Amino acid sequence: PYASLNAFNLFSAIGANTYDNSTPFMLLNFKAWGNISIVISALVVGIIYIKGKGRGKLFSCSGLLISLIYAFSSDMHERYLFPAIILFLIAAVYENNKKWAAVSVLLSLSQAVNVSYLYNMSLQGTYHIQPDDKVLIIGSIFTVGVIIYAVCLAFSAYCKKEGGRIKMKQNKKITRFDIIIMATVTLLYAVLSFVNLGDINVPKTKAEKIDVIAMAEGGDIKTSDIMFYQGLGKG
Repeated sequence: PYASLNAFNLFSAIGANTYDNSTPFMLLNFKAWGNISIVISALVVGIIYIKGKGRGKLFSCSGLLISLIYAFSSDMHERYLFPAIILFLIAAVYENNKKWAAVSVLLSLSQAVNVSYLYNMSLQGTYHIQPDDKVLIIGSIFTVGVIIYAVCLAFSAYCKKEGGRIKMKQNKKITRFDIIIMATVTLLYAVLSFVNLGDINVPKTKAEKIDVIAMAEGGDIKTSDIMFYQGLGKG
């Protein structure tokens, strides 16, 4: 239940990382603004997909939707942007457009910095990036900028102005080979996403007060760390 949880996105850019998503922000709260952004993102991507033409639009629009939700919604973790990277790369191949490849490379760089930075912190026992962390803020501004550029690229790639009106570029229809590629990518990602994903079973009680004495048969034992379950989302 956070505005952002270590993700390079808008809420982290304004210093709201690890804030509760119910925290008031611009008349509403972060959760409400996140939901609004999801609706707007879906509408923008939907317009591009429905009106636009192009063999790679399925992949680029899918990547755009994931990226926009990651950039502007609440409750985002750092890993949620990964699928968009491969989708933009596939779009680059289908459209023969190096600009989509550039988007994929730039987001890969963002993810590499984001994940490795947090991983190195975790090795020291710190699992949340501080809201005022400079790497977090700069990385967030960079990532949001790349995603906004991707939206502009989508409009320029699939829409062309003629006589003051927007005319959608025509291209080939989706072939059987395209369907096979899409199904293969979907299957591979589904396997990677759902294998060992976890389950919905959680402890029924949580630690309210931390006052523990570790004991075992045969006498006292030495412990270096004790982990407590403090409730869903407190991880």
